[in-house]
Amino acid sequence: MKRVLFVAVCKIFLLILVLSPLAHAEKYNPMHYEIAWQAMHVIDVMQTLEIQDHEHLEESHSHWIIGRQPDDDNVYAWGIASALAHYFLMKWVDDNTKYGKVIRKIEVGYKFGVIHKNYQAGIRISF
Repeated sequence: MKRVLFVAVCKIFLLILVLSPLAHAEKYNPMHYEIAWQAMHVIDVMQTLEIQDHEHLEESHSHWIIGRQPDDDNVYAWGIASALAHYFLMKWVDDNTKYGKVIRKIEVGYKFGVIHKNYQAGIRISF
């Protein structure tokens, strides 16, 4: 039941992000990169939940935190904690360094790579 509710909330969250005016603004804004990263993080969390359904697959990205075959509760805790940590850490980076834009581009690219690797491994999610 938790997974069904979580997936429904993720779908609503992603829909809001797609329809958000921030997602379509033309001028650079650090929040654009944060929204992109958070949206991809939701997909990554949903893919991680699917690992349990495939005995031949193991978590490789965050296994040192949630385990190789994580249960739902560990995935939820990791997903929420890492989303909040990313937001506040990147806010600090933007406010206190001149490298925020470069770091954000690297972060978004890396997260895309994680999602793509999961997809290549056979992890599928549906909306």
